[in-house]
Amino acid sequence: MEFITKGDINDAILTIEDSDINEANRFVTDIGIRLGAAEGSFVKPFRYPTYRLAVVYACYLACLRLVGSDGSVVFDGFDGKENADIYAQKLAFYRNEAKLIESRLTMTDFVDGKPMGARTIELWRR
Repeated sequence: MEFITKGDINDAILTIEDSDINEANRFVTDIGIRLGAAEGSFVKPFRYPTYRLAVVYACYLACLRLVGSDGSVVFDGFDGKENADIYAQKLAFYRNEAKLIESRLTMTDFVDGKPMGARTIELWRR
């Protein structure tokens, strides 16, 4: 499934590669399948949480690839402090955002209506 394209990424610092987009799309598709949705039954247009997860995960992958390449990092020899790598900072943000979104996803974020194969158990008290 193609949840996002390069045009969906609006981060002025990151350089997003096609491989980041492809992997993010596969990641979100796999989550939907793991939750019990058939790939062919995904709703279109995609719901915002699935779209947002794909965007965030593509940015996360780009940060992962770029950590350590920030030339503006400066070490201060007197107190041992440093300016943190911008990609490392963004990596932490995107990782947390992806975990938060993923933890809230349900099958209904991928398909319409009641999930197929869902079972209910009636509870009652005496």
